[in-house]
Amino acid sequence: MPSAPSPTVLTHRPELTGLRAVAVGIVLVQHWVRPAFPLGELGPSLFFVLSGYLVSGIIWKYWAWVGAPGPWVRRVGTFYLRRGLRIVPCYYLALVGCALLPLASVRAHPAWFLLPAANLLTYYSRGWADGVGHFWTIAVEAQFYLVWPWVLGLFGRRARPADEPAARAAGAGARAGRAECRFLALCGSSSRPLQKPVPVRCSFVSTQARGVK
Repeated sequence: MPSAPSPTVLTHRPELTGLRAVAVGIVLVQHWVRPAFPLGELGPSLFFVLSGYLVSGIIWKYWAWVGAPGPWVRRVGTFYLRRGLRIVPCYYLALVGCALLPLASVRAHPAWFLLPAANLLTYYSRGWADGVGHFWTIAVEAQFYLVWPWVLGLFGRRARPADEPAARAAGAGARAGRAECRFLALCGSSSRPLQKPVPVRCSFVSTQARGVK
């Protein structure tokens, strides 16, 4: 019978924080530089790859996937609660502020933003919502958090019992990054996301798993 999940937190990796800073810088340059920064789409893609890697590591670390040994329902519920506390308060506070402003998209399509499903609104309307176009990234993250414990539950059943959790997290994170980046192509942007560099970034992030304990 597997041992209980470790109560210790995941090791902080400053190099991943540095990658986040690079991603933020790319996004800022893309929005403020004219003509458009040619590699601007790499910023959001890098965010999603890092998210896939880190969140997968948390799920494996605390056995918070569907069907895990032991009380997995409680652990998955705790995962959802913690993710929700990171997103929900700030998101809906910002949404209330947007509703008070003369932003037609929020007033005309409130349900899409309340769900949140702004990425699907962007896809179906074939355009950006005025003033809140960036909300699509929050929607993608929220949907990813919702389904990923279930996806990893299926993936975990195929993994060998001796597999190192960090290696699982790296592989699952790479797959998550690819899946989210491909999703960007559907719910996309005014310019097509660069798809070719994604496997390279996934491979780079996956190598970081060697240092995770």
